[in-house]
Amino acid sequence: MASYLIRRLLLAALVVWGAVTIMFILFFAIPGSAADFLNNEKAVSPEVVKNYQKAYGLDQPMIVQYGRYWKHFSRFNLGHALSDNRPVNELFWSRFKNSARLAFWGILIEAFFGITIGVIAAVRRYSAVDTVTGVLAVAVTGIPVFVMGLLLQYMFGVLPGPNRFDWPRWARFPLESLGPNRWFGV
Repeated sequence: MASYLIRRLLLAALVVWGAVTIMFILFFAIPGSAADFLNNEKAVSPEVVKNYQKAYGLDQPMIVQYGRYWKHFSRFNLGHALSDNRPVNELFWSRFKNSARLAFWGILIEAFFGITIGVIAAVRRYSAVDTVTGVLAVAVTGIPVFVMGLLLQYMFGVLPGPNRFDWPRWARFPLESLGPNRWFGV
């Protein structure tokens, strides 16, 4: 058991290393740079861009940047957002509560309905119930994520009012930082 656990942990570390390295390489593969982002925001002199590159180490060779990237990554220092210069860790943790709630309820609902429908289909094998549950499963799986997201956002994210679902407070997901908590001015 211990050897299996060690193998899985080493494999997970390899996957994390590969994913982080690929993201780092893609950062250099895409056209433009972080300094170009400054120029798109406002007219910036080349001297300011050079100072920006020097301050963030973008003028260093790629291998030096890669080592510094891993040093910061291993300390969970994700830097500052270019858009508003706030620490990325702060942005992450400010959104984490709602993301965790959404993931928890999504997994719980998916497991409940998946297991229930699977058991019903298994008990009533080759019957009309089995056929209907199979067709429903394929239909729900075929709904594009963005359509399902909008439907669920309407059901759970918008505060209740006349002719709307009156979910308990713990089941609501307000539309934080996306504008007012209402749907199309209703």
